[in-house]
Parts: sequence; structure tokens; C-alpha cells
Amino acid sequence: MAHLAAALGRATLLMLAYRPDFRWLLDREDSSWYLTMRLFRQTKTRDYADVAGRIRTELLELIAARRR
Repeated sequence: MAHLAAALGRATLLMLAYRPDFRWLLDREDSSWYLTMRLFRQTKTRDYADVAGRIRTELLELIAARRR
């Protein structure tokens, strides 16, 4: 779904594991293939709490911006 959404130019937030697939590269928060995709990487193995928190913050900011 993430590939489809980003390919259609929709804002896409993607959770990535600590050791991601090669196509997501390393040390980046954006995707070289999809201009509208933001990458949220785990900071340690099997811990998505931090990732979910950062995505929550991003979503709240997007919602606030739309309301303005």
C-alpha cells in the first residue's frame, strides 16, 4: 500500500525496521523514489514505540496545518 500511495503522489509515512530492506537506503528520512514519502526508522530492534510517537507527532502537525 505504501508504494501505491506514494506512486500516486499522496503523503505517505512508512515505518521501517532497524535493519531495513536495501531499497530504503540508510540515514535518510526521505525516499529517493517517492517525493511524498517520509521514512520513520526504528532506533533499536523490535521497538516501534518511538517510531509510532514520531509518526503521531507528524500526523498531528499535518492535521493542524490543514485546519489553518
